[in-house]
Amino acid sequence: MAERVKNFEVDYSKKYDQAVSEQVGKYETSIATQSLPAQGGKHYQTTSPDTHAALSRNQSKRLVLTALEQCYLVGIAAIVVCLTICNLVIQYKDNQLAAATYEYQTKTSEVSNQTDLLLTELAAKYDYNTIKQIAMDNGMTLQKSQVRNVGE
Repeated sequence: MAERVKNFEVDYSKKYDQAVSEQVGKYETSIATQSLPAQGGKHYQTTSPDTHAALSRNQSKRLVLTALEQCYLVGIAAIVVCLTICNLVIQYKDNQLAAATYEYQTKTSEVSNQTDLLLTELAAKYDYNTIKQIAMDNGMTLQKSQVRNVGE
């Protein structure tokens, strides 16, 4: 029984190899005998059978797309390009906004510092002790209830 299976496997592999070689031979013959027009209307053979046999083993198939698939691919590519451009524009606007925000914060900080300085100066000028000293220098009298602290 094992010998029968072994013989069957050997016969099957021989028949398979023979069928494959016949198919490859037919394919090589049909390709090798094709001719293309050259200049002057003459024909020439594309490749020799030996060269073609080496090429057919490593030959890759070309992807063929229908018109609808090509339209899909073009549409998707257009969408990707548009999204990329939109992303770049948004990044540019974001950078502009960040710069404007920084400038606004800087100016706000400067105004706040100036306001603090003015309030400090005003508080120093209208302090009770300062006003009392000026009043005494000019021969006037002053009561604490008549003076208001600006800083309070």
